[in-house]
Amino acid sequence: MQGEKIDIIRYSDDVETYIKNAMAPAELKKITLNPDRQSAEILVEDDQLSLAIGKKGQNVRLASKLIGWELDVRSATQKIPLSLLDGVGEKTEQILKEAGITGLRELLKKTVEELSEIPGIGPKTAEKILASAKEATMKKSVTAKVVEKEVSDEVIEPDLLAFQDDMSHAAEVLNEAEEGQTLDYVAQFLGGVARSVGDSHLAGAAAELADARNTGRPVAAVAARVAGLVQERLKQKVAI
Repeated sequence: MQGEKIDIIRYSDDVETYIKNAMAPAELKKITLNPDRQSAEILVEDDQLSLAIGKKGQNVRLASKLIGWELDVRSATQKIPLSLLDGVGEKTEQILKEAGITGLRELLKKTVEELSEIPGIGPKTAEKILASAKEATMKKSVTAKVVEKEVSDEVIEPDLLAFQDDMSHAAEVLNEAEEGQTLDYVAQFLGGVARSVGDSHLAGAAAELADARNTGRPVAAVAARVAGLVQERLKQKVAI
């Protein structure tokens, strides 16, 4: 379109698949969904982190806007398995897991004395493991701060021209919408757009439409309300 690059993202009812489509070409290692909070934690390899986040967070921000979920992207080094700690072999890892210690969070709650009380782990091993865990946590914190700084160095102002384009798109889809996947898409799309510009009224209406679809309630009234809010924003040419 006049030299402008346009990315086409395939919609899916399956949120995990939709996230993968929206985050492409970045390769995602693991996606953990939290439907209640409409958020997802995305784990990627270190060499995929910059691609997944994008310059100043643009990629992940746009994906979040499109899907309507909060997306938290982390690198593999920010998820450190116990087996990578000094003093933790396969046998020791199994002992720790049987004692209810499955990650750094549980491990760091223990003192050397408490860890030493676990059968199979002596005082020297306990001290070595905890020292390694604290060092790993420091490295993890530094990595997280660097990534956060890269994403937040520039203050991102809402793009009102893009918002108008989004409202025009939503209006077109709503005009042709029937009960089914189209309304699911509209609810997700508008929810993400509204949150990105701080439009609480539109975000609330989109959430209500999504809830009506999920619970099987009649959607005609709430869909009409959403369509009305979209038309208001098109006329006023601003986010409300």
